[in-house]
Amino acid sequence: MKLNRWLLLFLAVCVICAGCFALFNVLVDPFGVFGDPLLDWYSYNMTENPRVAKAAYLEEHHEKYDSYIIGSSKSASIPVEALNDYLDASFYNMTWYGGNLWHEYDMIRYLLEHYEVKNMVLTLDPAIAVEGPFQTRDLKQRMHARVDGSSLLDFYASYLFCNSTYGTDKLAAWLNQGYLQSPDAVYLAGTGMYNKQRRDAGPIHDLETYLTTEAGPFTTETRGTALPYIDESMELLRDIVDRCEAAGVNLIVVWHPLSDQDLLSYNQTDVERLLVEVSRITDSWNFLGFGSVQTDPRYYYDFQHYRNCVGEMMAARIFGDDSIYVPEDFGVYDTAQTMEARLPEIFAWAETAAAVEVPILLYHAFVETAAEVTGNTMITTGTFEAHLKALTEAGYETVTLAALEDYVYHGTPLPEKPIVLVADDGYTSNLTLAAPLLEQYGACMSVAAIGCSVGKDTYKDTGEAMFPHFGLEEALPWVEAGVIEVISHTYDMHQVPERDGEDCRISVHPRKGEDEAEYVAALTADLTHSRQQLEEGLHRPVTALAYPNGEYTEIAEIVAHTLGFRITMTIEEGINQLVPGLPQSLYQLRRNWITDDMTGQELLDLLRNLETEE
Repeated sequence: MKLNRWLLLFLAVCVICAGCFALFNVLVDPFGVFGDPLLDWYSYNMTENPRVAKAAYLEEHHEKYDSYIIGSSKSASIPVEALNDYLDASFYNMTWYGGNLWHEYDMIRYLLEHYEVKNMVLTLDPAIAVEGPFQTRDLKQRMHARVDGSSLLDFYASYLFCNSTYGTDKLAAWLNQGYLQSPDAVYLAGTGMYNKQRRDAGPIHDLETYLTTEAGPFTTETRGTALPYIDESMELLRDIVDRCEAAGVNLIVVWHPLSDQDLLSYNQTDVERLLVEVSRITDSWNFLGFGSVQTDPRYYYDFQHYRNCVGEMMAARIFGDDSIYVPEDFGVYDTAQTMEARLPEIFAWAETAAAVEVPILLYHAFVETAAEVTGNTMITTGTFEAHLKALTEAGYETVTLAALEDYVYHGTPLPEKPIVLVADDGYTSNLTLAAPLLEQYGACMSVAAIGCSVGKDTYKDTGEAMFPHFGLEEALPWVEAGVIEVISHTYDMHQVPERDGEDCRISVHPRKGEDEAEYVAALTADLTHSRQQLEEGLHRPVTALAYPNGEYTEIAEIVAHTLGFRITMTIEEGINQLVPGLPQSLYQLRRNWITDDMTGQELLDLLRNLETEE
């Protein structure tokens, strides 16, 4: 009897332990298969296995969506917001890691059979014909059983009794969340897109710098990979087309743009055959080939993944949106009649997108005589006029920062030799001394105004005299004449310890002891106030920000861009390369500090050296 009791007790303990183990996995639910009842953190679940977590997410939220994007991780850059506007739809991006048409076929079939679908965007690239059908029990790779028709019992049991470290890792990641996007949560659960908060906040300068320090890997040793499953994948594609047609679904087939490195990794003959076979089944929007976008790595995060801005250009091309810049050679609508004739163009090299070099010169205050110069922030009117004269005779044309924005966002042409003059702080002398000279030479200047100093000649509430700063009503006539452009220098983050105390904020850095939430709130409030003040006083949008002392943080960059600042500037020396259609080429622009002892010829020598260095 004793043995039986101990055996029953042992079994009971095992059952209780197994129950607790399973309950933990259900409550924490690191893959989202049980509804994630405790944390409701599907961004994490999708990062672990998007195939499973997105299908599970739709079980609870499918009523919000009526249209879907299907494809590999490249598809994550196709913007659901734009498609929603173009098609009056509610899209969900079903992208996941890797490209396998068999998995995508299963998902399309599942969506058509279980949910109401208006539109389906199917994205293709040569990878769809590289691998055949496969199933795996790997928790991070398998499909949801409801999608591929495998055993539900086996599926749920495998996640119910999975290693508890999956759950403890999720809890640890949950506790360590912050403002910055975490590598543990790379998806935006509500749209299915990748969270590119940090990747899209980074600057893009010249091509060499981008490839060596700013980008992901852009080389691959793979060359000439064969496509052995073309025939099988075409059978799936034909069935997808038939199913969508039978269900009255608007099917849009899109070929991904591939970087030159990515495209060269496949066998050219196989790629051409695949393109022809697809064209015989369905028309498609084709962004494949060596066009200007594909041959400039700056349009890509790494050699396999194009940027969100490229996805926006794709959508604009498909739907004829002229408000967004799209290179002329980017994207065509292919049919069976056009494809074979176009094949030679796919592997024909094109020149990279036109990048315009733009130097920025940084000034501050202006005085009339050399005797008034008391530091390296003051320029005499004589020196400034010599600079303007030298620039004009050398063929440079001054442009505003707004003109740079128009070039990048809309492709609006810039002069042959554009240059930007910027004056920091917003001193009255920018209007009384510099503006008349600018007008005389047909030039313009962008002035970064400190919001709390606008219209004042004493420092804040101290009563301490300071170099006078202009008011917005004084600046307005010059702004309307196109001579002066006023941008933000923050509202009150240009603080100095001598006047604001040792615990003041230095540039846009956090204060001592300030936690992340407080820091983000302070940045948001200050930059919002600055924009509102300038826009209300000058009756025009303000989208450029010059960081105090040229210093910034990653969080400051992200907050600024979130609030609508499209241009940010440092005081790092160098020249800027602006790429049309690439917003990041306007981030952290370099500026060159100009002093009163620099002659006009020395200024031209500086510019010549900057251009040579690039």
